[in-house]
Amino acid sequence: TAAIIEIGRMIAQQRARFPRTVILIAFAGEERGLLGSERYASDPAIPLESTIAMLNLDMVGRAQGGVDVSGLELSPSMEEDLRVATKAAGEQLKIRRQGPGADRSDDSSFIDKRIPAINFFTGFHPDYHRPSDDWEKIDAEGTGRVATLALELAARLAARPERPEFV
Repeated sequence: TAAIIEIGRMIAQQRARFPRTVILIAFAGEERGLLGSERYASDPAIPLESTIAMLNLDMVGRAQGGVDVSGLELSPSMEEDLRVATKAAGEQLKIRRQGPGADRSDDSSFIDKRIPAINFFTGFHPDYHRPSDDWEKIDAEGTGRVATLALELAARLAARPERPEFV
């Protein structure tokens, strides 16, 4: 949630870099069947025909130097966008090409509607869904790098003259 708030703050400060509308949403009900994202995808604030991509930050608080990125196989032209975003964000963050997979996170609600969606995920850990998953275990610096990567990718997508393809 903090990453989304910071991304929003930076978008507001750097508005000229974002010629397209950017919507920031924190969905609820993912673990109960993607309830929030499915609801939005079925009744969006902005028509889905105007939505060119979805970036999903799912459990990005424990980067420890890397982030899983999935979804690029559905929109290969975003590879170059991610490459440039990675350079702009600083290459200290190792990009791993994997992730939880389809139907496991909110990005799948958009994929089902044929909207390219990229998922950022820093991995499962022993505290997953346990009371022991507390704030002091957050990798703030790593989370900041993931948020910067997502911000830079959003800026690239917002400035694209054409929509990314969906395959």
